[in-house]
Amino acid sequence: MISPFSKNIRIITFYVFVFVVLLNVIIFLKTQNDNTLINIQSADNYTHDELDVQVNKKYCGVETKNGCRFLFAYHMPEQETSSNRHFLAFTQIARQLNRTIVLTNVGQSRIWSARQLPFDFYYNVQAFQKKFPDVNFITQEEFKKWTKERHSKPNAIHANIENKKPKNTFKYVKTKPKVLKEMRRFDFTFNNSSSFLQINIGNKNSWIKEEGHRSMINFLENTLSLEAEVILVVHDKNYLIKTDDSIPYAKHLTEAAERIVRKLDQYIAIHWRMERAEVEMMPECAKRLVDYLNRLTSRTGIKNIYLATDYPLSRKPQSDTFHKLSNEHHQAMKILNSSFQLDTWISTHSLDYLKEYTALERPLKDELKGGGLQGIVDKLILINATYFVSGPKGCCRILSKYTRRVVDERKELVKKGVTRIKNVVDRW
Repeated sequence: MISPFSKNIRIITFYVFVFVVLLNVIIFLKTQNDNTLINIQSADNYTHDELDVQVNKKYCGVETKNGCRFLFAYHMPEQETSSNRHFLAFTQIARQLNRTIVLTNVGQSRIWSARQLPFDFYYNVQAFQKKFPDVNFITQEEFKKWTKERHSKPNAIHANIENKKPKNTFKYVKTKPKVLKEMRRFDFTFNNSSSFLQINIGNKNSWIKEEGHRSMINFLENTLSLEAEVILVVHDKNYLIKTDDSIPYAKHLTEAAERIVRKLDQYIAIHWRMERAEVEMMPECAKRLVDYLNRLTSRTGIKNIYLATDYPLSRKPQSDTFHKLSNEHHQAMKILNSSFQLDTWISTHSLDYLKEYTALERPLKDELKGGGLQGIVDKLILINATYFVSGPKGCCRILSKYTRRVVDERKELVKKGVTRIKNVVDRW
């Protein structure tokens, strides 16, 4: 039985404990309030200009009010193979202008600020930086934060580079509502009278030769030597700077392709770009391909065949510019599938590992409906195939830049003495 004295001691001890806990909570809250007051008072001790200097220092390491200088190529007009080189060209321009290049978001085979995947989901930023050690990079997300945190919003100029005449001229044009709408996710200041430039560099024939090309680049660099903190650029489809180089792909994509290459070992890879082919020829083209593959597999003994195509392997075409599917397209694919067991990015489960990226679940779900990541992995598998075959005139888009990139890469591997590659390209 507990004595009254012991019971009183326990009650007193309990109340003392409660008092001590409450006292500590009060002290903690007071300390937090004091720290908040200190932070507010510290901020109040700065002018808005001084606060902007601190924001600039945070994001671009420059301790001046208007010291940050960015080039934002926010929308590449073509799909990944071409956009890759377009973006590399703008990085060269950023270097000449001494501007930080914004690493624009990517997705569905585009480099475009409206997409949801970060730049490094397509590309190896570390390897890219090695190509341009004297250029500063900033992610689109960090760039966006910079615009949001600035009190005085950054001034911006929009430059639309067009393949129009008279060449090497520019003029100020009216405000572009479409651009303003796309830029709502950022905070810029536009001076309507001088914020929208149309830069004419002439058609490709006027600068395809070396002298004209150098003249065009000099004009472009001089015209873009502006005081604005942000230069937004968009352009027509032709390359601005001639280059055979490209931005290296992200490590997770190269590793995904390497796993399939090892699994298939010796294999024949087909690239069939059906877009812009002659529709009525599709069934006959498929029969010709079957005949070609029968001869090649019989001669080499190779049984593994990998197919990369813009034909819809899931729900949508692998190219977002391929809109008109016909019965002839479907018939051609039935002929091919009934003749051979074909591997694709779906059957090889090459991108199943993307399920691990739970934070990007929604954009990746949209991505896999089109041809972005799949197109890159396909390209890497085609490059490393034992034999590579693409379609003849009439059966495919024969001038595909995608196919050309595969051919160029295979040539380089042959030059390096990679013996597993038995041809550069054949047409069936």
